[in-house]
Amino acid sequence: MTHRTEMREVKLGAIAAIVRGVSFEKHEASSVEVPGTLPVLRAGNIQEELLVDRDLVWVPRTRVSSDQLFRRWDIAIAVSSGSAGLVGKTAQLRADWAGSVGAFCAIVRAGPDVEPEFLALWLRSNVFTAWRLAQARGSNIQNLSVRQLALFPMALPGRAEQARICRMVQASLVEIREGVRISGRGRMQAATLERALIDSAFRVEAQGPIVRLQEVSEIRSGLTKGRKIAGPAAERPFLRAGNLGNGRLDLSEIKTTPATDDEAKRYRLETGDVLLVEGSGSPSRLAQGWVWEGQLDDCLHQNHVFRVRPDKDRVEPHYLAWMLQSSVARDYFLSAGKTTSGLNTINRTQVGAMPLRLPPVVEQRAAVEALSGQVDEARQLAHVWDDAHNRLERMRTALFDQAIRGEI
Repeated sequence: MTHRTEMREVKLGAIAAIVRGVSFEKHEASSVEVPGTLPVLRAGNIQEELLVDRDLVWVPRTRVSSDQLFRRWDIAIAVSSGSAGLVGKTAQLRADWAGSVGAFCAIVRAGPDVEPEFLALWLRSNVFTAWRLAQARGSNIQNLSVRQLALFPMALPGRAEQARICRMVQASLVEIREGVRISGRGRMQAATLERALIDSAFRVEAQGPIVRLQEVSEIRSGLTKGRKIAGPAAERPFLRAGNLGNGRLDLSEIKTTPATDDEAKRYRLETGDVLLVEGSGSPSRLAQGWVWEGQLDDCLHQNHVFRVRPDKDRVEPHYLAWMLQSSVARDYFLSAGKTTSGLNTINRTQVGAMPLRLPPVVEQRAAVEALSGQVDEARQLAHVWDDAHNRLERMRTALFDQAIRGEI
């Protein structure tokens, strides 16, 4: 039977201190510890747990007041970000640590009337998530002010009941965390299996002549958004790097761009085109992509997307797309690409110079059929683990919601 307790209505500011993060000048910050400095955390350090051992910024001790120094059981909260989903994200410090948070974050410190862990449950609940999404404001940067946070409405049982609820929650979380760990390991194993299947299909010992990609395909970059347009133009679908994944296309959000008839003729995608990412902040995204199968009429492509149009008498498009996901291809692009200001890029010459081994087309088709079936099975296994992981996450949030309602 569900246990239910009596609650009293309070505002967050009445039962907890909300401490602003540390402000400092850019020239004062260091990525390494130097004498006379203290570490501060950024929003990226606020994950499932508070990450205090990586991605730190070191600032002069004189910038950090005594109130701004973390105390065990303090809760870090992101209060400003370009991502609305990050604003309001929290994690609790569960051990002693000498440091603070930066200006885009704040510290919530429980007062004498609230168990710190019970307060942390409130700030991880769906109730708080819905409230802070309604509060966040800003054109490009989403903000949640300290004053807004102080007005967040809560319900509290007595301190002893809070402690009991927290004990019940922690006991349940042990099982949920073990399930999350197992599902995470299963997802990694499924991903490893998929990579192994692809690498096996394109092993170095495979038969067939080695050619350069440019010898068997036409390679073209796409349209630059914001370019000067000469002549009448119409809005047309526009495939961006964000639409490309490894072995898939994500067409859930398609942008448009004005283009003339001549531009449309030059940059229109055709069924069988293989699409690759030209540049990304992540090296692993370099040259990711898949086959265009005519999902949209009159669809063009961005300049950050290479369109590789293979000679179908010599290259089966899906064979090429699978081969580009192999470790041999990944290693080639990582070594051929360059990094400038944190952006990893490859150019058309480098793409065209990539060597590939080509057996006869009939063998390529047979390899595609066999590999597609095997990879589908690996991905189905990954989906099973993803579903299990998502169910566990929903259980965790539901547990927090039950806890704050006093129904445990």
